[in-house]
Amino acid sequence: MTVVNSTNLTGRISRNLAFVGAGGVRYVLNVKSPANPVKLSEAIHTRGSVEGLAQESNRHYIAAGEVGLELWDVTNPTTPTRLGSCNTPSRAYGVAVAGNYAYVADEEANLRIIEFYGGGIEEYFPPTANRSRQTATIVRSTLFLSRKVSALSREPVLLLDITGRKVLDLKPGTNDIRHLSPGVYFIRTHSTFVNQQEAQKVIVAE
Repeated sequence: MTVVNSTNLTGRISRNLAFVGAGGVRYVLNVKSPANPVKLSEAIHTRGSVEGLAQESNRHYIAAGEVGLELWDVTNPTTPTRLGSCNTPSRAYGVAVAGNYAYVADEEANLRIIEFYGGGIEEYFPPTANRSRQTATIVRSTLFLSRKVSALSREPVLLLDITGRKVLDLKPGTNDIRHLSPGVYFIRTHSTFVNQQEAQKVIVAE
């Protein structure tokens, strides 16, 4: 990885490709001929500045500063696809990857370890959200939804699976989830105060 302070550039080379970040944009270059690099795409736009890059297979991980970690699929380098993101408590300024685990250097929280479950729904929060809510909720036979959360959502509160498919409309109070298979789900709400959604991870245990 190379950092050029004057333009805040970071880059990583993979096969005959170079991935270079400048501000909130990431460029994909063909560097098969190093003297004549060819731009393939500049379709990757992060919500924060590019601070660090890592790659695992065709997945690219971006430490995107104040918005945390972003993940992109670059199977086709000319048309990269955004897979999702995960907030970190402070500012993500570095990332390394091993298998399905991303190791993110966070300015205040030190090291954060984030597991990739597959493409689909992502966990996300408004900038003012309580940081402690990033911890996944582990439930078994019932899932409790507070009346306050339900009242603050402008749309029905939904339980989604990892692909983003609705599996249950949640009601205030206790919700029976005994029929669901163990795995990772997300509670989706839509704030009445701003036009912004939230998704909180829920792990259904056996």
